Amino acid sequence: MIYVQKPSRTASERDVEAACDRLVAALGGDVIRTSPPGRTRQHIGLPDRRYRLKGHAWYFEVKRGHGGKLTAAQLDFLRAELACGCLALCGTMEELAGLTRRIVQGAAPAALAGYCAETGEAWAARGLRREAR
Repeated sequence: MIYVQKPSRTASERDVEAACDRLVAALGGDVIRTSPPGRTRQHIGLPDRRYRLKGHAWYFEVKRGHGGKLTAAQLDFLRAELACGCLALCGTMEELAGLTRRIVQGAAPAALAGYCAETGEAWAARGLRREAR
């Protein structure tokens, strides 16, 4: 059994990212950071992380939890990935743990995609935040 300490309710997004990275690494997965510090010219809406674990790869948009919201560009990116048959997820460590648990247990790709889609739509239902200029 793998145990990674869950970030507190007041943790910063950077703290949540680090905890998520530790979870995937502890399971033997790969962590690709797509959100370098500072302003970059990356694709608008590109999620914070790309993870690979046991033959599955997915984008993950990290959220702090309490009060966190997606931007329209982030939601569009996640939906487009899912529409192409790829996995894409957003949320906190809880949502990430839900996906990794399903992967480790050998869930079918369609079940993984369904979990990602349901989770993304639940986050979208919270409302979207304005894009930063």
